[in-house]
Amino acid sequence: MALPEGALRPVTTKPPEIAEDHLIYTQEHFALKEALRKLIDQEINPYVDQWEAEGTFPAHKIFKILGNAGFLGVNKPVGKLINLH
Repeated sequence: MALPEGALRPVTTKPPEIAEDHLIYTQEHFALKEALRKLIDQEINPYVDQWEAEGTFPAHKIFKILGNAGFLGVNKPVGKLINLH
């Protein structure tokens, strides 16, 4: 079925979250987002139901997971990070 004259046509470009010519985000941003999503899916999400049932939030465990993967302090040079251990 043909669209009427002047009707909006569907956009066939990639969605903004994967567009190569995004105005703000680079491929590095998208790679970081995907790496974080995978980490959360593998290391955190499997335990969410258990934590909710127990009424707990193991922040120390979550921050350790994120920190070990390099997701905390990402705007600080490695030499400037403070070791609190």
